Amino acid sequence: MKKLLNILMILLSSLAFSQFTKHKPPNNDWDIYPETNISYSIGKEDLKEILTLQSLLAEDRVDEMFEMMGKFGYMPIPNNKNVFSKNSINNDITENEIQPFIFIKNLGNNDNFYENYLQVLFSLTIKTSNGIERTLRVNYKQAAQMYNIVYTLFPIGNSYNSLKNTYNESLGLGEGMTMEWVDRYTVKLSSGKEASIYKASNFSKLSPFIKKKEGYQTFVFEGPGKAESTYIYLKKFSNVPEFDKGEYSVPNLTLMSSISDISKTFKPESRKPFNIDFFMSLENFNDRIWLDN
Repeated sequence: MKKLLNILMILLSSLAFSQFTKHKPPNNDWDIYPETNISYSIGKEDLKEILTLQSLLAEDRVDEMFEMMGKFGYMPIPNNKNVFSKNSINNDITENEIQPFIFIKNLGNNDNFYENYLQVLFSLTIKTSNGIERTLRVNYKQAAQMYNIVYTLFPIGNSYNSLKNTYNESLGLGEGMTMEWVDRYTVKLSSGKEASIYKASNFSKLSPFIKKKEGYQTFVFEGPGKAESTYIYLKKFSNVPEFDKGEYSVPNLTLMSSISDISKTFKPESRKPFNIDFFMSLENFNDRIWLDN
């Protein structure tokens, strides 16, 4: 009976552990084609700005959203409705630098997401006979490197609530396993000489129990503001050429803010409006874990 109980505890523990993302120290595994010389020097700042714009859209603060878009340096593209590109200071554009294009779109009335949302295409600056220009079509190595750069902008970890509610005294551990909360947002699981670290983050992967969008990496951003959370869909990189010439699309990101949680218990009025200045003042995305009220 005791042996059966131990097996059951191990199975339950394995199921719990498999839902969480192990922490890995920053490395350069993403840099698979360094010869492309592609960089995104202000990627983190751009992502903060994009999340700010999406949060304002979700709260229907459209005038503020356009005001902030101007402050962030986005300008409308002529003859393209609701499409904006970011102008560099003094038009000083560097070759092989990633730069975003923002598309404002409307989902229509629905029960799950706020109507207005953003789509972002990350263009690449290239040298042509006319000078430095932005392109949305690149070669294989460029596409792969760009995708990896954009992917690593997100400090993927684990939802604070899920981590806190799972790794507690009621969690069944296998024989020889120990659990230790290193700090408020970090839990350590040990078995002999092996150890796994799990950290809370405002960015987490979609629960394995929720249906995923085909062809996309899906992240959940549990940040400030009246939206319950924001779903971030990063189109997966495909090594199948889209054209006979072997051209590939640049990274494609879609952000949609959810109205409530699955159980429909979350109420927007329970949250304070999105604070632009405070959010933009944070140096790192996880300097404040927003679910830890």
